[in-house]
Amino acid sequence: MKITAEDAEGLAAAERGPTERLIFMFKINSLWRHYVGLCPRNPKQYLKAVGPKATMSRYLIILEPSGTGFSAYSPDLPGCVATGASREETESRMREAIEFHLEGLRQEKLPVPQPRSQPAFCEIGG
Repeated sequence: MKITAEDAEGLAAAERGPTERLIFMFKINSLWRHYVGLCPRNPKQYLKAVGPKATMSRYLIILEPSGTGFSAYSPDLPGCVATGASREETESRMREAIEFHLEGLRQEKLPVPQPRSQPAFCEIGG
């Protein structure tokens, strides 16, 4: 993930509106995690860094093919979405989006929804 010249202006780019601020904070947060080695691909190190009170949760995500790759959302976290050129990229971005979404809820002292959705498939005879 790269920070553009516009982002490098600091909070001036983030002061344009809530969407721009979220995008800016997401980029900074992702860069920081990768810099210190706390990326989602290293959950043991992440748990060690955040402390013993941290718990893991499993949120269901729905992946859908699109005209340019894939999109994803979580039924348990309204408004939390991600897109990517490949399924793997979309899953990775969705993991980061969920972490960012939950972090924002905690910072605002809002309730964090517990994972409740479960997958099920219906087989239909042809």
